[in-house]
Amino acid sequence: MTHLMTWARSSHFFKMFAIARRGLKASRRAASPPARQTSLDLILSPVPDGLAIIFIWHWANFNPKMTTLQPRGPYSQDELKKLYPEGLQLQLVQVLLRHGERSPVSARFQNAGLQPFWPYCAVARQMSSATFAEGKWTAMQWRRRMETFGLDDGPVIASGPKGEVDSVCNLGELTDTGRQTTYDLGRRLRHLYVDQLQYMPPSIDDADMIYLRATPIPRALESLQQTFWGMYPSKNRSDSFPPVTIITRAPADETLCALILPEVEAKAIFS
Repeated sequence: MTHLMTWARSSHFFKMFAIARRGLKASRRAASPPARQTSLDLILSPVPDGLAIIFIWHWANFNPKMTTLQPRGPYSQDELKKLYPEGLQLQLVQVLLRHGERSPVSARFQNAGLQPFWPYCAVARQMSSATFAEGKWTAMQWRRRMETFGLDDGPVIASGPKGEVDSVCNLGELTDTGRQTTYDLGRRLRHLYVDQLQYMPPSIDDADMIYLRATPIPRALESLQQTFWGMYPSKNRSDSFPPVTIITRAPADETLCALILPEVEAKAIFS
């Protein structure tokens, strides 16, 4: 079983937990990743019933220019042997990840040159909503434009620094870059757990083998969708693959928030 979770916070990071059947004595190595670079570290700690829990932490900070630190390359065979010894059988993997790059959650720092509206959300040109008409559900395609107040307090269409109006991000919205990096994360997970470790199947036709959970924050939900699509693109899903189920909770019932940090955004689980 593989678990994938997504949330938001002031510093970007994700955790991956892997539970393996212990076939040899587990050792423990503490890790303190630096604040401003990507780091992957392993902790093997003994737990009851002959299990060992493997924690892999990934930390990364994004700067205001929306550039992302480049992740390290895939594990080498020597690294895989150390991280996943032959005497251990992988039983469970949990992946906790932040949402991708987003626009600011409020129009601030304009006196420092930061634009109030960011034209980095091309999804605004191709929105889709489920609508009910004539006894059946259909998808309504539409485009979104943002409206704000002009100098005379009258309504005006919000625009980017070069006059862009059809790709302006809502506050706190997942950007095009954020969609790409979370999709790339899914591809990275596929390379590790499908190609290298052969823990997950190359193709899937059963949606029940995957558990996805998201808190009701659009950028986290969309990051989760992008990551799943990267791990199992259309060519690796059968023609009969049903719509994937994403579990959500009411804010009052959100336990991931209480366990991890005060403003968790999404959780998902692959199994």
